[in-house]
Amino acid sequence: MLLTLVVGYGWLEFTEPSRNPGLESGNSEVLKASTTQSSTSFQSGDVYYIDETVPAGIDGCNLAFTRVELGPYFTDNLLKSVFIELLSTTESSRPNTFSALSDSDLTFIASRVVDGVVAVELRGWLRVEDACQQQQAVEQLERTIERIAGTDEIEIFINQRPLMQTLRFEERY
Repeated sequence: MLLTLVVGYGWLEFTEPSRNPGLESGNSEVLKASTTQSSTSFQSGDVYYIDETVPAGIDGCNLAFTRVELGPYFTDNLLKSVFIELLSTTESSRPNTFSALSDSDLTFIASRVVDGVVAVELRGWLRVEDACQQQQAVEQLERTIERIAGTDEIEIFINQRPLMQTLRFEERY
């Protein structure tokens, strides 16, 4: 019985796909909030939603975003806390806004800062109906990470693959 457990654990440990560099073990590095605090404290963060009050472009795709503050959270990892709420809610708390991620089943796994680049790993599926919603979802993720991390040097991984390799539709916007 003990041998079966040891062999089973070894098989699971050494046969699962390797994680992205810097994201091993699924732990998250503490990302600075807008202040220099990195210990557990009450923090709020901004996320982006699509603004329904702005008319869509000629092709019918609305890429206008509005910032919405979430929190406060008692946390040492604001990015993780904000993403847990962003990915689990289907509606924005502000009228006339919506999330392009509402049909997705993404889960925040980890975040790391390596050489000034913020890497965020998500698991699940980015469910979108068309190229427009896909671009809205990508920009919603990117803008939220950039705002909370305070940098535009970001990498997003879904199911251990770079975000752009997981997209269904050709980029048009």
